[in-house]
Amino acid sequence: MLHGEKTKKPEIGPKIELPPELEEFESKPEREIQESAPEAAPSESERPAPAPRPTPAPAKKDQTTAAIEKILEQDLGGLYIKLDPETKRKFRQEGDIVVGKIRTMFQTLKFKTRKILRWIREWLTVIPGVNKYFLEQEAKIKTDQILALAEEEKKKRQGLL
Repeated sequence: MLHGEKTKKPEIGPKIELPPELEEFESKPEREIQESAPEAAPSESERPAPAPRPTPAPAKKDQTTAAIEKILEQDLGGLYIKLDPETKRKFRQEGDIVVGKIRTMFQTLKFKTRKILRWIREWLTVIPGVNKYFLEQEAKIKTDQILALAEEEKKKRQGLL
């Protein structure tokens, strides 16, 4: 094939005659068609920005879960701020797991003090360089507060039943 020579299109079925304005589009390259086509659609810069996707609302926590979280995070704000991002992430994840386990105990109304103490102690060991006596003391204080909350919860439920 030589430069400038047109190739024949294979004929499939009967040949349909096109009106002159459509024949013009058929012979032009696609880029030329886009340039000569009327501006029906606005360009990228003229289009309105798409509406932002709604972000899912965080799951609402019940009062008991919020109270457990408040007890666990009490007096740890200063330590948490000093943690590196990776340790913060791990500390947060472990804390969420502990809250879930304790919440399950609240639902069953069967509280095991040793389990709660162990879970809190293990969670606090995520913090690097913490004095083990401080850790034991914090775990004991938090366990006592959670058990007091559990007693309140028990009384509420028994009053309702």
